[in-house]
Amino acid sequence: MPASPRPPDEREQAAMQLYLGLMEEAKVRFYVIEMAIAGKTGLPERGVREFCYLQLRMLCEVIALACLTANGNMKETREKDLMKGAYADRVIKRMGRLHPEFYPRPAIPTQTPEGAVHMLPITAPFLTSEDIIKLYGQCGDNLHRGSLKRLLEPQNPVPVQYGDIIEWTNKIVRLLDVHYITLSDKLTTILCELGAPYPKGVVQVSFGRAPDPEIES
Repeated sequence: MPASPRPPDEREQAAMQLYLGLMEEAKVRFYVIEMAIAGKTGLPERGVREFCYLQLRMLCEVIALACLTANGNMKETREKDLMKGAYADRVIKRMGRLHPEFYPRPAIPTQTPEGAVHMLPITAPFLTSEDIIKLYGQCGDNLHRGSLKRLLEPQNPVPVQYGDIIEWTNKIVRLLDVHYITLSDKLTTILCELGAPYPKGVVQVSFGRAPDPEIES
C-alpha cells in the first residue's frame, strides 16, 4: 500500500491514537478470554461463560467505536445518537447506511518488487458486520436472566465446553489481526496491525492510500 498522498491532519492524528487505544483494549480482552477458558480464573463453568460473553460484548462495542473513530470526518458520525450510543448493533446498522465501506477488512499484506504493499483479503472466516449484530444479541441472551416466563420454560444444561466462545473469539481475532478501513473519501485508509498477543507486541496504526480494486478483489 503506497504512502498516503498527504500527512494526517491534527484531527486524524487524534483519531489514530484513539483507534490504537481501542485495538490495545481488544488485545487485552483476547488475553483474558484465553485465561478464563484455560481455567485460570477459579470460576465455575457458568461463571466462565458469562465472563467470556461479557468480554465478547465489549469487543463488539470496541469494534463499533473503532468504526466511528475511523470515520470521524463524516458529519453524520458526530450526531448525538451515535456519539452517545453504546449499543454496537445499532452503531453497525447506522454506519452501514452512511458508508458501505465503514467496516474493518482483514487482509494479508504482501510487498511488490517496487516496494509497495498490497492488501490481499483473507479467506478464513472472520467476524462480518452481519455477524457482529448476531453476536451482540447472543451476548445479551447469555448475560440477562430474562423474564419469569423464560425462567419457567425447560432449560438446556449450561454447556461445559466453550466451543462457541472460542469460535467467536477466533473470528474477531482474524478480523482485527491485520486490517484496514477505507474512509468516506474512498482514497484513504487506516491500516492496523495488532502485533504479538498481549502482553507482548505493539499495535501499529497508520494512514495509507486505498487499495487498487483490482488487487483487492
